Amino acid sequence: MGNAKAMSDTAKAWLAEDPKSVQALVWINLLTISMNDTSPAALDAGEKAAQTLLSQMDDAFSPARKPAQTTEEQWKQQRTGTESVAYRTLGWVAMQRQQYDVADKNFLEALKRNPGDAQASAWAGTSNLRTKKLERQGVALFHFCRAAVYEGQGAFPAQTREQLRKSFETNYKNFHGDTTGMDEVIAAAKASPIPPEGFRLESKDEILVRSEEHT
Repeated sequence: MGNAKAMSDTAKAWLAEDPKSVQALVWINLLTISMNDTSPAALDAGEKAAQTLLSQMDDAFSPARKPAQTTEEQWKQQRTGTESVAYRTLGWVAMQRQQYDVADKNFLEALKRNPGDAQASAWAGTSNLRTKKLERQGVALFHFCRAAVYEGQGAFPAQTREQLRKSFETNYKNFHGDTTGMDEVIAAAKASPIPPEGFRLESKDEILVRSEEHT
């Protein structure tokens, strides 16, 4: 924690000298989450650093600033990766503030840019779950499933994935009533961190009501 505090102080001092420093802003974003300081001041600082970082993208990654040895594709990837860091921070800050809809939107933006961020998938699941909206519970299960089945760079360790997989299967059955459609959800989660357009999982109560309406 001491090292993180020292790094945070260094980044803040760096930023005071150069308010547009992308490197300093990235460090503050990363440390906002890793230091897990949920005080209002820390959350405000993290949010500001993320918003400032995003506002710098066009300038910081303009063609004129591209190093000669860096390809255009690499330059684009660096920008995308930097944006994902900022959206991840905005999502985490919103989640700490219990602004779960805002958190979900930002985690989705982070995942669009970094599909391998299993932790962001898990946080998106938590954010959707905590909205307590029925229609978002299935979306939460999708994100938890993604965190469980994704195995590439940025994945959780195998033991954690196994625990998440068992939890997902249990919660899926509890919510949906059985395992119908679960393989399809797993396949979709393996293919993409973003739920398919119009994705919705019916609860067992909804299924019961629908079946009674047709009898």
